[in-house]
Amino acid sequence: MNDRKQKAEKTVTLSMRVTAAQAEQIRIAAAAAHLNVATYLHRRVTDRPIISTPRLAMLAELIRTLMRLEASHEPVPELLDALRVEIAQLSLVPTEPGEPA
Repeated sequence: MNDRKQKAEKTVTLSMRVTAAQAEQIRIAAAAAHLNVATYLHRRVTDRPIISTPRLAMLAELIRTLMRLEASHEPVPELLDALRVEIAQLSLVPTEPGEPA
């Protein structure tokens, strides 16, 4: 059995019926979270976090890098550089629209 067929057997397509108003609410929520509708719904169903603001997204990246750094048990120059970049980017993202960084 080739890889392509194996991958196809591992996934399933699901569909659901919603009203036009519900579909629009889902699209708006997905757009606000900077996700496509499929990813947004998958995260909702699996209770994975949905990060809806750029600042929270940057904070999540910062936490991920910190966890990788902690798991390495010693400073890794690439992770330290990534950490510096993420902190700098986080400090540039305004908290509210129109608010200075």
